[in-house]
Amino acid sequence: LSRVLFIYSPTLTHLIHLFTHSHPFIHLFTHPHTGLSQALSIALVGSVCTLYSALGGMKAVLITDVLQSVLMFAAVLIVVCTGLQTFSLSQVFSIANQSGRLQFFSLDPDPRTRHTLWTQVLGGSVTYLSLYAVNQAQVQRLLACRSVPGAGAAPARL
Repeated sequence: LSRVLFIYSPTLTHLIHLFTHSHPFIHLFTHPHTGLSQALSIALVGSVCTLYSALGGMKAVLITDVLQSVLMFAAVLIVVCTGLQTFSLSQVFSIANQSGRLQFFSLDPDPRTRHTLWTQVLGGSVTYLSLYAVNQAQVQRLLACRSVPGAGAAPARL
């Protein structure tokens, strides 16, 4: 059962990612002027991404990862700067406190309570392990390192 889940879970996840990430392109390519169907648009986007990764190898994938990270950090910075132009930092914390979002050092053992120390430690540990211990993409990145010390230092550089 674990082998079946190991194989089919990433496959299903990749299919969902392909569909959701190609959604803007679907609208572009299925415009009445192109005449392409939705299935053909998804296949086209998937083929271009597969070809790009296959021809460029790990270098292309890493360059794309770096570009994606830079874009995500830039987007967060833009959101924060735009938000701080609208609200002051004290207003942000005041609104968060009024809506019950600021709950520091809650030691409530009830698992239904939002953001306690225990749920954060347990949930954070499981999330960390799922991202860095058993994730196939992370394992491939570590295996692409040239040496064992380099692979050991790779998670620290992420």
